[in-house]
Amino acid sequence: MLDLDETLVHFKDSRYLTDDQKLKIRPGVSQFLEALHPYYRLFVFTAAQKMYADFVISKIDPHGTYIE
Repeated sequence: MLDLDETLVHFKDSRYLTDDQKLKIRPGVSQFLEALHPYYRLFVFTAAQKMYADFVISKIDPHGTYIE
């Protein structure tokens, strides 16, 4: 299980930025998910709302390949 916030991504809450500009994916996340996928079932957790989690997961795993 992976913590979504501050581990895989950073989200800067600012009214002056679009959602895509607010979201910063940590370097190496794609390679990390790709490397672990053959060996583990990957899940994420967050204290945030489902709508936010779905948005972020769609950015880090757009094809739904790695995260269940």
